[in-house]
Formats: sequence, C-alpha cells, structure tokens
Amino acid sequence: KKIWIDMTNSPHVLFFEPLIRALKTEGAEFLITARPYQQTTELLEEKKFNYKTIGKHYGKNKLRKAFGLFSRSFLLWKEIVKQKSQISFSISHGSPYCSIASKFARIYNLWTLDGDKTKDVIEPSVRFADKVVIPEIVPRENYVEMGTKEEKIIQYPGLKEEVYLWDFKPNKKYLETIGIDTDKPVVLIRPEATKAVYIEETDFLVPLV
Repeated sequence: KKIWIDMTNSPHVLFFEPLIRALKTEGAEFLITARPYQQTTELLEEKKFNYKTIGKHYGKNKLRKAFGLFSRSFLLWKEIVKQKSQISFSISHGSPYCSIASKFARIYNLWTLDGDKTKDVIEPSVRFADKVVIPEIVPRENYVEMGTKEEKIIQYPGLKEEVYLWDFKPNKKYLETIGIDTDKPVVLIRPEATKAVYIEETDFLVPLV
C-alpha cells in the first residue's frame, strides 16, 4: 500500500524529501497531493516527484480561508476515497485538509507541525488527526488547550529543519549559477509569510533589508 502525503507549502517538500528517499529503499510507495502555493509544485518538479495538484491558496482573508478549508478538504476526500484501498496511512506537515479528508475517508492520519502559533491551522487539524507529532521544545499543554487529546500527542527531539538538513550537501556550483560570490560569507534571510493569517505586521523585514 501507499503512503499519502499532502504538501501545502514549499518547506514541506524539503521536509519530506529525505523521508521519502529513505522509505523508498524499504520498498514504500507514495501518493503525493499538493497545493500550488509559493514554490511547492516547482520544488516537487525539481525533485522529480510524481504528484497531483488539488485546490489552491485562498489568501489571507479569514472568511476565504474558512471556505478554502472546506473546499480543499472535500476535493481531497473526493480524490482519495477512490484510492482508499491502496493507501496505508496519510501524513502532512500542518495540513488540516489532509486530516479532515482522511477522517471522512477512514484513513489513519499522522499530522505534524513545528510550532504552536498557528491556532487557525492547529485547531481543525488536531480534532481530526489520529496522532499529532510535535517537537519536544513545544509545550504539549499548549496543544491540549487547542483541543488535542493528550493520548494523541507524540513528541520528538529536535526541530523540523534538522529533518531536511540531516543529509544536506552544499552545492557550490548552484550558488555560482545564481551569481553569488562563494568566497564571501552567505547570509540567507527569510521574509515574513505575508499571506499567513498569523502574521499581522508584514512591513518590517523587507524594508529593513
């Protein structure tokens, strides 16, 4: 049977890539669904992963996000329920759509996240997920307060970034192709997620840089 992974943002491709690679050596097969947001589908193409695009990003407006939650969850369920017999379990990094669709399709769902600030994402997810996987540094009581049953929570040592950087090998040639002088220190800055509902101030880092 296959492992269903739903990816809704570009970091998810990097997070799941080493896991997919490792599990494939054990004979695992995967079904990947993706939301075309940021560079998610572009990274999937670059990594040569087979995937199916389902739904879209509905912007920062809370009403539109609420509509998008139900809409994409339904579209996922509609797609996945046809393949239910081929799926062992589902997993995502912060996708409430995957948890909701899995519950209604009666597919076991693992849901993971690296923080506790995205309440609008966490609350609908943890109610439908079978297991909630978070770093040890995140207080489990914060998740319990947001509706997670204590017995659902699994905590792991480390951070999300350690998962996708554990076998990372720097590619100096790539930096050179995009015009970066590799003889000097390289600083990478991530700007605010301007379309995320949990970001209120989006006019700080970019003007500062």
